[in-house]
Amino acid sequence: MKFSLKILRRWAYPTEELEKTTDGSQCRLVTTEDLIQQAEKISGKNLEWLFYAYLKNAKLPELAAVLIEKDYENELRLKWNMPDNSIFEMPVEIQLGNEIKTLEMKNGETAVKFNPMIEPKIDPNNWIAKQKVKIEKYSKRGF
Repeated sequence: MKFSLKILRRWAYPTEELEKTTDGSQCRLVTTEDLIQQAEKISGKNLEWLFYAYLKNAKLPELAAVLIEKDYENELRLKWNMPDNSIFEMPVEIQLGNEIKTLEMKNGETAVKFNPMIEPKIDPNNWIAKQKVKIEKYSKRGF
């Protein structure tokens, strides 16, 4: 999320003017709801799913990955699983060869097709707080 650094900066410094202060006067008391509202204002998106997952659940989200191997094209299916079955839409980066793609997770799931000679790497920079990803593999080669 490209806007995350801007959000963190605005949480620490409520205004651009206060970013220049060094005497601690920018400190303030806010509620979790204040932080959520500010993050949504900066991002222009509803982030309820994000804060619900990380602030109100004891377990980290689980990313289920299924790799379907075919003769001419492989398919990787990804789905976020939450302990309470709520929807989690955190985008996921995957590396295919030298290319890193960001996959949107509409309703918590997506799929991508790619060359079978490439081994996909999910969240190659390990930026997402999640449970360890295990890729289930199924072969449809020769059918």
